[in-house]
Parts: sequence; C-alpha cells; structure tokens
Amino acid sequence: MAKERIGSNAIFSGPQKGLTTIDKHCYAYSGRVTVTTSATTLLDFNTGKGYILADIQPTYFTADTGENVFYEIYINGSEIYASEIGSTTATTPYQDIRILIPPLSRFEVKGYAASADRILGVTLTGKVYK
Repeated sequence: MAKERIGSNAIFSGPQKGLTTIDKHCYAYSGRVTVTTSATTLLDFNTGKGYILADIQPTYFTADTGENVFYEIYINGSEIYASEIGSTTATTPYQDIRILIPPLSRFEVKGYAASADRILGVTLTGKVYK
C-alpha cells in the first residue's frame, strides 16, 4: 500500500520500490538498481482508492556501454508498456512516459539489460485524483 504523508513537511527517506503520497501528489524513486539479463523490479506498489495520472522517467545510469536496456510496466500482472533505450553515450533524461494508473491496482516497473549488468532506475511523479 502507498505510504501516506500529509503536509508539506513530509521527509524524503531515500529510494525505494514503493509510492509516497503527499496530499494530492505522489512520487516513487527507485534509485540506482543493478539489473541483469533477467527482469529486475524497479518499482512495485499498490494504489489506493484514487487513480493516478503519472509521468515516468526511465534512467540509464551506466554511460558509454554500447548496450541497450529494456523497461516493462505492469498493472495487475499484465504488461501494458515496454520500451527500449538504445546504447548510450550519455545518461538521461529521456522522454517521459505519461500513464494513468487505475485505483486499487498493483503497479510494477521492471528493467533488464541485453547481456551484462547495468545500473538502471526510474522516477514517477504524479497527481492523485479521488
């Protein structure tokens, strides 16, 4: 379940897989996650009674690898989005992914690399509509 923090003085406690809400806004920051050739979970949380209009920013922390990486987004276990970031010579930003996350749903973002360990991440910022 999403962490509920009310007020403008909610303290950021560091990257995690969960969602934090502050009044009508929410965020989730995975931080740096080492992924392999198998899908690795970057974010994983359940939404509350409201739906979320979110912007998701994939992050490829490993520069100059010459290797593609992949992101997948799931709602309630169903893959609803997939993206590939081409071999990189610079880190992000990339184009945001705008998505509507339904209420009372499990939301997951997973990432993996083509052939070797890489460091990925994802940020989500959004607004909660009740």
